[in-house]
Amino acid sequence: MLGYSILGLSDPEVSGQRKETWHVEGLSFSIPRLAAVPLSLSDVDAGFAALADPCLSACIPDEPPADAEALGRQWARYLGGPRAEDEQWRNATVWLAANSQVIGTVQATLDTHRRAAEIAYLLCPAVWGQG
Repeated sequence: MLGYSILGLSDPEVSGQRKETWHVEGLSFSIPRLAAVPLSLSDVDAGFAALADPCLSACIPDEPPADAEALGRQWARYLGGPRAEDEQWRNATVWLAANSQVIGTVQATLDTHRRAAEIAYLLCPAVWGQG
């Protein structure tokens, strides 16, 4: 069963109109083969091993991190949150259950003004094509 922690909450009526809010506590899931846990700087070394492959940047504008320190700076920016007030970021590392190895990341960018979300993922090439 896929579980996730995205919650939609509503505020009391304001000026006769309902004002909707959208708050996300975190991004995590667990299925038999995979688990995603909130991004943590303590996982940078394991993440670098998964995300350093240059072919990962073939279809995205980002270059792969040069080293674990560079990946740590990138993840620290993610953990710092967005600059826009109407945006929320939720980032997680994806772990392969069979060997407790980081295989990538998943990211949710939430636009609280439009009540929309964009989901992105980056998985190491070693797990591509495995369903």
